[in-house]
Amino acid sequence: MKNIDKTLSILAAAAMLAGCSSYDETNVPLPAGNGTYVQLLAEVTAQPESRAGIIVDGTTFTGVWENEDAMGVFPSIPGTEAYSPLQRFVYNSSEFAFEGSLPSSESGDWSYLAFYPHTTVNGKTVSVPFGNLRTQQGNAFNCAYDALAGELASFQNAAPGKTDEGETVRFNLHRLTSILNLESKSGGVSDKVRYVLLTSENKAQPISAASLDFDLLQAGADAALNTTDATNVIALGFESGSAPAANALDAFFNIMPGNYDKLTFDVITEAKQIGTASFTRNDPDRKLVAGKLYQLSTGLQFSDIAQPTFVWPGEDGKAIDEVHEITTDESGTSLDYSAAVTIDVPGGIAGLEVRITSAALNGNGLDLELLNLFNDELELPGMSSGKAIQYQKSTVFDITQLVPLIMILPGADPGSDHIFEVTVTDMAGNTAVTTLTFRVPGGTPSAPAATYNNDANLWKNTASLTITNVTAGTQPVLEYRIDGTQTWKEATVTAGSDDSHTATIAPDWTEDVNPSGLTIHTVDPTTGIFAKNTYEYRLKVNDEVVDSGKFTPADNSGDSIENGDMEGWGTKAAPDNASKTIPDPNAAGNTFWASGNNTYMATLTGGKAAKLCLQNTDKAGRGGTSCAELSAQNVFSVFAAGNLFTGDFTMDGSVGYAQFGQKYDYSARPTGLKLKYAATINKIDKVANSAPATKDDIDKARIFVCIIDWSARHSVKSGTSIDVNTFWDPETASSQAEGEIIGYGSYYVTESTGDSMEELHIPIQYYQRTDAPPTGNYTMIISCATSYLGDYLTGSYTNKLWVDDFEWVY
Repeated sequence: MKNIDKTLSILAAAAMLAGCSSYDETNVPLPAGNGTYVQLLAEVTAQPESRAGIIVDGTTFTGVWENEDAMGVFPSIPGTEAYSPLQRFVYNSSEFAFEGSLPSSESGDWSYLAFYPHTTVNGKTVSVPFGNLRTQQGNAFNCAYDALAGELASFQNAAPGKTDEGETVRFNLHRLTSILNLESKSGGVSDKVRYVLLTSENKAQPISAASLDFDLLQAGADAALNTTDATNVIALGFESGSAPAANALDAFFNIMPGNYDKLTFDVITEAKQIGTASFTRNDPDRKLVAGKLYQLSTGLQFSDIAQPTFVWPGEDGKAIDEVHEITTDESGTSLDYSAAVTIDVPGGIAGLEVRITSAALNGNGLDLELLNLFNDELELPGMSSGKAIQYQKSTVFDITQLVPLIMILPGADPGSDHIFEVTVTDMAGNTAVTTLTFRVPGGTPSAPAATYNNDANLWKNTASLTITNVTAGTQPVLEYRIDGTQTWKEATVTAGSDDSHTATIAPDWTEDVNPSGLTIHTVDPTTGIFAKNTYEYRLKVNDEVVDSGKFTPADNSGDSIENGDMEGWGTKAAPDNASKTIPDPNAAGNTFWASGNNTYMATLTGGKAAKLCLQNTDKAGRGGTSCAELSAQNVFSVFAAGNLFTGDFTMDGSVGYAQFGQKYDYSARPTGLKLKYAATINKIDKVANSAPATKDDIDKARIFVCIIDWSARHSVKSGTSIDVNTFWDPETASSQAEGEIIGYGSYYVTESTGDSMEELHIPIQYYQRTDAPPTGNYTMIISCATSYLGDYLTGSYTNKLWVDDFEWVY
């Protein structure tokens, strides 16, 4: 690890500006509005055209003005001593100059004060935003915090924007901050960076504030942090899609020059890991200097971020999750024990909320129900919030003085409980929750009760309820069922450290093997928590029902399948001839469904082969106005199965590639796929390519669904030639080269149906009981084919399959 001071050395851009600084003003269009249009130049003293578009390369630190950079200019026009209102000048990269208007066209004694970036001013005091949350575009430096100030530029007999010699006015700007650069180019991990957190370990040495303020008349010599929102942390995030890898990182921070006892960088990745580096600058002879870049170059070592924790002082002899009795000191304004909870967050605080359940605090005009301590500046006794806790690694949630207020308010009935549920989230997305319960002394003990915790996970199919007021030594029982059903199921109940218990609802799984001998898991949808259901529960103590209720999970509507009702149809360019169109089972502009329709086979057969998948508007039993009709085709004795699937279809000459897979976001775990179908099924009359069948066999149609976690689509080659190595079947393998098959459902249609479409339910078996839905590039497949051996160009020419109204079953 090494710490290098790099002086700002602006080289490349200087020559460009010097060579392009002459221009013909008559050819430059005037901007809209009043005033005299001029162009101005700017450079940092001793570093021509130096600015904040930073490139760090070896020992060179280079900057250029960037298009749309805005500089603030105060002009003093001839004949006046006062400065005119602030003018905004914007950099034009094609002119290599700042462009804007001056309030007069007169020549004479012009003076100018300039600064960067253009921002709010009060008199001649400039306030550059200098907050604790900043962003970068990838590894590019963000100039929004790069405060520059110019010395007074005065001329006695000059045209607007010109010197006495007729040259363009060029401002000499001084950089008011130091720049820290954390460089991680080797070692580490390749995970994307989520945040870089910079912390001044001495809170008396702040590095961010509401603004950096300076007086233009002093050319920024008095620059200082505003005392409002001054804090010792800066969190650096990245614009969407631009985050660099942890082993290819350049992070930049503008901070005030001076001494710092210790500065620490924490690099937090999307994989919830952290790498840390730090350096000291507490020697008075080695202060950080304005206008210099200080680079810390290191190969960071990463480890998992420790989870947030809560530490209860324990002065009342209780653990944090026990019930704490409200007893006060002599003043009545403070508890006689500390209720200051230390919250340690190694990954930096990114969210802190407190949900209060209290008849006293929720009402009485206080409306204290949900406190957002992270975002809101609250004025509650003894409690820190807002900038004071943002991105800190530790804070104290102190309600020692708030809790006693309960005792003097209506709703503080003897024996009543007042609950504070504290949720903290770190910068990696880790969340921790604790519950503090305070009880008013006296009164009749409350009856046992169960409360749903609003924590249903519709993919994991779990939820929990908190059971309170159960006599010590008594084991409560919590039962649940889908609302309207008959059979109760029992939740798992575990005891807490006081009279509370937790009832956990989870599904039952059955393990089995499929026809290929692979282990599969089937979930019982009458157990656990699933989408589209409301649940009843009842609490029993000593076989007596003492409490009951209902709850509906949030976001409970389940997921829809795009164009699952087969109502959206159009045409699209054929995969083998873009000048021709083919039927497309998608609404205009959508590409969710695909089929093997193409013009090559259509040309050979007078249009027949383009009818592998068509819209049908007269099939009996369809759900709406239309369904999909799949028909097998005979193309000069080459068999083509009717087909419909989620993915894409491409062609190379007469060879087709069915590319299986679509990106799909699941909010809930499905237990099956439901659809309507009808079929015409006959014996195989074409066998090819060593297909495992004979002409005496029935040609089964097949419908299957897969939940996958793939990085790419799986491509199956078929057409005038095939490649059996590309064939796949979710029933015979739990993964492909592209990734895992999480679960699948398959149905073979072995006989013809009646004329009207029937409802079909295909259960889904899971190879993996994952706790979260897949997040890969491709996560879902539905496939329908008139012939189960269609990949082999084998099947019945007269098979047909109609499908409609695809939807998930939960």
